[in-house]
Amino acid sequence: MSELQAALGRVQLDRLEELIERKRTIFGWYADRLDGLGIALNFEREDDRATYWMNTVVFDRGTGVRADMVAAAMAAENIATRPFFSPLSSLLAYATSPDAARAADSNLVSYDLAERAINLPSGLTLTEAQVDRVCSVLRVLCARSTANTFHGRHSSVPAGFRRSIRRPLRSRPIAAANPAGLSPGDERR
Repeated sequence: MSELQAALGRVQLDRLEELIERKRTIFGWYADRLDGLGIALNFEREDDRATYWMNTVVFDRGTGVRADMVAAAMAAENIATRPFFSPLSSLLAYATSPDAARAADSNLVSYDLAERAINLPSGLTLTEAQVDRVCSVLRVLCARSTANTFHGRHSSVPAGFRRSIRRPLRSRPIAAANPAGLSPGDERR
């Protein structure tokens, strides 16, 4: 880390609470708008305080929605997303590893989540109107899915990914929208 990076980091530490509250507000917007669609969001355990660095959505299998479908629909609307973390054994660098096939057979949850999860725009300058835009694309995608059978059934999302019942605290917004568009996690501001 250079001295300049350290100085910038130190200044950001003075704003840490403000930045965390902003991230929690953005998550709250997503949670309010996506409730009931067969989508699980980041989980906050009872005694923890999530910072919501990224807003991750996991689609219930019953919705028929996959991460690649979401990425394509968002890209068509000029909205950037970030893939969820792929299992290491699925990466090209490990394709010839004798353990890759075995890992694919034994890491079923990680392979499943990688296909149904994606990170939505999460930058600090995200506005409520921009979150509305992202959520409207997701609502249309869920409605168009021919396999949308999630209506009160038990979710197929692992318990650690279920959305917390507790809502994050609301806080005052940080100034100004991102004029460059919606990017998934531009934390440089």
